Amino acid sequence: MIRGMGVDITAVERVERLLNRRPPALSRLFSPGEVADAGQGRQRGPRLASRFAAKEALIKAAGGLHGSRYCDIEVRRRPSRAPHLTVHGPLGEWLSMHDYQVHLSLSHEDAYAVATVLLVRSDADAHGEWDLDS
Repeated sequence: MIRGMGVDITAVERVERLLNRRPPALSRLFSPGEVADAGQGRQRGPRLASRFAAKEALIKAAGGLHGSRYCDIEVRRRPSRAPHLTVHGPLGEWLSMHDYQVHLSLSHEDAYAVATVLLVRSDADAHGEWDLDS
């Protein structure tokens, strides 16, 4: 049962400009693992922008941060290279409490990065309604 959905599109240049103007924003927005995964070079901006879009999409799907910080939401890669979200702090606890599985899709092309997040839960009693307040 889909319990929440979020989509975000982010301009790569906007993220690059923010990080160039305010270097401390890097550690407020991204975990050390995400920064390492993004690497250096010309793909760093699009990779960080897609991770930022994923965080925004999750926040939309969950109806807020629930007391967490952006760096508590990590976009990492599985050995298969598929992206997945690891969520720490109060938002991670909230997702766990509700037994939500988080599904993530990322893409970037030229100037934009986009992410889609679905929150899914197995509900034997579900009747199709969306309930982000429970």
